[in-house]
Amino acid sequence: MRLLRAVVLNATFLTSTALAAEFPGWAYPPCPVAAASVKLEAGQSLTVAGSGIHFTRAELRDRSSAPDWFPREHGPVPPVVAGNHLPKKLACGFCHLPDGNGRPENAKLAGLPPSYIIAQVKAFHALERRAAQPDWLPATLMVNSTAELTEEELAAAADYFSHQQVRSFVHVVESDRVPEHTTACYIFAPAHKGRVSLGSAIVEMPIDIERFERRDPHTTYVAYVPKGSIERGRLLARTGAHDRTQPCALCHGPDLRGGPKLPGPFGRSLCELPVSPVIRFSIRRPRRRGRAADARRRSPTHTERHDRSGRLRGVPGSVRAPVATPAGGECSAHTVTTILPIC
Repeated sequence: MRLLRAVVLNATFLTSTALAAEFPGWAYPPCPVAAASVKLEAGQSLTVAGSGIHFTRAELRDRSSAPDWFPREHGPVPPVVAGNHLPKKLACGFCHLPDGNGRPENAKLAGLPPSYIIAQVKAFHALERRAAQPDWLPATLMVNSTAELTEEELAAAADYFSHQQVRSFVHVVESDRVPEHTTACYIFAPAHKGRVSLGSAIVEMPIDIERFERRDPHTTYVAYVPKGSIERGRLLARTGAHDRTQPCALCHGPDLRGGPKLPGPFGRSLCELPVSPVIRFSIRRPRRRGRAADARRRSPTHTERHDRSGRLRGVPGSVRAPVATPAGGECSAHTVTTILPIC
């Protein structure tokens, strides 16, 4: 695909109430209060498979420091990622993990363009980007924790994450029924009781919830999607479902891995995509005129966003990102109505 030109997106965002109305509850699992009868020893020494490092449970709960089980798997971690010297502020690596590959409730930052990461943080603070779910704590914590970062610290974190390898530990399964599950903290967890109907939801959960709670970056997940999602998503990503909407590859590249200024949706968590941008593009192509052509370039439906998730394993939200067009086409200034993902 030959890239002709790029233009800057002009974004307009819905209010939090309207955003929340766009998505069902499964897109934002709650964080239930732990049962009072559950008592965990704070000083207990813990480890994970394959690591010779030990942390106490108290250390794993310390949000100002990022537990690093496998320091040899990534480059030297800058101080702003490893810890936060400000009181009650989270370390970048606590949520997004030291290797930047995050978890389903936190965006994968590994491999993203540094300019894009910086733009997203600033957009959150300018209220140009927000979570679709009002009072979504992961997003709130991210905004609060980055509020007092210097430009140098933000640039150091962005540069570090951009150089980390994108890895995925998610296995996608098409099914009508899924294991019965409950909610842990902002994620689903297997209940080991039977199977229930999936319906039109996407259910992504760790196979071993204890590894997840220990913030093991090697935690494996299973993402259940409706039958046929992967093939329909492939068609949507490549052709826009035969030109009914915007092809993902138009902006994110033929291999869906992004470029110097745009994020790549390939390999990202399925939980990110259904709450990612609903983009209404105004694309001018010489061979298409009139209402019929405009109708083909509509926004994706909820079903299509499900399908795209199964195909791509998610894509983060886009704010003021350049858009590349194929040969023979021209992008006008775009109005983007965005349902933004968790942080």
